[in-house]
Amino acid sequence: MRISPAYLYKRLSENHITDVVVNRDRKSDSNSQRHSSNPEAKGTYGQFSEKAALSCVCFGEQEPAEDRIRVACTDTGVSKNEIVVTYGIGPKPDIHILDNTRPESVLFEIQEIFRELQDWFERLTAIEQENGMVQSLLQESLSVVKGQLCVIGMDYKVIAATEGRMRDELSSYKDGFMGTTEESYSDITSLKQDPVYYKLKDIDGVFFYPGNLAVDPSYCINLKRNGETAFRLMINAANPEKDGASSFLLEILAPFVSHALSYNLPGKGADRSLQHVILTFLSLKDADYMTISSRLEQLGWPQESSYFCLVLKPSAFDVMNMTLRTICGYLENTIPGSAAVAYDQKVVMFVCMAVCPYTIAQIEQRLSLFIRDSFLKAGYSRTAEGHFNLRRQYEQALIAIETGERLRPDRWIFRFRETALFYILDQAEKRLPAHMLCHEGLLKLIEHDRIHGTEYAQTLRVYLDNSRNAVRSAKELYIHRSTFLYRIDRIRETLGSDFDDPDEVLYLMLSFRLLDNEKRRTKEEGHSA
Repeated sequence: MRISPAYLYKRLSENHITDVVVNRDRKSDSNSQRHSSNPEAKGTYGQFSEKAALSCVCFGEQEPAEDRIRVACTDTGVSKNEIVVTYGIGPKPDIHILDNTRPESVLFEIQEIFRELQDWFERLTAIEQENGMVQSLLQESLSVVKGQLCVIGMDYKVIAATEGRMRDELSSYKDGFMGTTEESYSDITSLKQDPVYYKLKDIDGVFFYPGNLAVDPSYCINLKRNGETAFRLMINAANPEKDGASSFLLEILAPFVSHALSYNLPGKGADRSLQHVILTFLSLKDADYMTISSRLEQLGWPQESSYFCLVLKPSAFDVMNMTLRTICGYLENTIPGSAAVAYDQKVVMFVCMAVCPYTIAQIEQRLSLFIRDSFLKAGYSRTAEGHFNLRRQYEQALIAIETGERLRPDRWIFRFRETALFYILDQAEKRLPAHMLCHEGLLKLIEHDRIHGTEYAQTLRVYLDNSRNAVRSAKELYIHRSTFLYRIDRIRETLGSDFDDPDEVLYLMLSFRLLDNEKRRTKEEGHSA
């Protein structure tokens, strides 16, 4: 462990060793490192090693051994009987103590600072040996670091955070890993959209992030996996100049956090997790559903429960920034009884309604603003009982998005029940065009209208849409009832039908929809050409 002079200066000042001044003229030595942003520490580069805690009090011109701190009383400084603190052998002291404090008191304070840091180091070591969680390391560091800490992935998922770091308590986490919450997501969004935050990913050692309108400035250190930055350890710095002296503590904490991340990364024991089971039946169309059902039962999702699926199609921005796991964490923290995974560049969430305290309507309400503000497209499946329809529910939600986007590209939420008919129509036209599928009599009506300027086809459509109610239909068409009845008689003659056959009625109604669908698709193709 090594202690920066700026930190020692800060602590001596806090411990009422008053009138402390850091020498601004001391040149960098072999132990030179990045200086603190503390204005009083500028020009101070050396670090005090743990051996310094064993230093004796030296007087006069006696030189200390290398790697030692000298606490000396001298009459050559700013004032008579000045106390100076010097690291190693050097021509000038690092820190001047300008009051009448005894050298022994200064040394005692320095030894206490080292002892405090050594105790912290030992506590971190104990957590590491027990393969403890990242959250435990951060909480254990609060008494020393004196700031709000956060570990966040480069996919913007909040891994762990002390209270208040992301403007919420973040008190709920699973297996030691915190997901993004409703309160913290705005902060995460601000980081995603900040090019400065991302560009700092290649920096080694402690660095300063200036923050933005939503997130406070922070001192940070990047944590790497296979040579690439995968996580970032951050300590907020509401007062950068004051807090900079403590930033070196991140270098002590970082190796412990890296070990905890490698040991407790999501995926340990993944074969037993809900997320793993979901990925299994999504990726394997011939998956053993008896085994899957058994695992879901063991994990608290009963076969007799109802389930539904939500598929989120992310924006290109989210795909580029690899934020799908962050979205998964948000969904799981917002909707109890849910499990979310990233699959095929989409987010897939299943909800066990026996575990979730919300209704479908309440779930939709809780997620609506999040989906809109995150520029996502959402597809909801229907609810279904049991485990054997889960894969099909995923297909329903996917169909809802794909079909809904074509029908209403301005919307961001689509439900399968609202798009199912249009999907059926699309499937029907894969082998034959609409005019080859629809009712021959309807085609005759349309041709009659074209030649004679009549409105028989529209009259028939209104009649069928109003469940064959003549009064309502005449009113909607703004014609007299007798006129309407005359038209219906002529339509019956052309069709050779009296509308008593329900299959005939259904065929006519589907025919109208098929022709609408064909017209819409032709229009879309014209726009895209």
